[in-house]
Amino acid sequence: MAALKAAELVQNDMIIGLGTGSTVKYLIDQLGKRVKEDKLRLLLQRPQNKLRYRPNPWA
Repeated sequence: MAALKAAELVQNDMIIGLGTGSTVKYLIDQLGKRVKEDKLRLLLQRPQNKLRYRPNPWA
């Protein structure tokens, strides 16, 4: 699965962008495991603006 492979590529202090799709749950779960097992360092930040989800009109 793409999320599991992506989690393997994350390194300490790397900036990553998370999407809003269903796969992001698996990525977050796997990153949590890496924090515990591999001592991966993550800095979590939420968006500063109050964007609301809007469907893509071109989808």
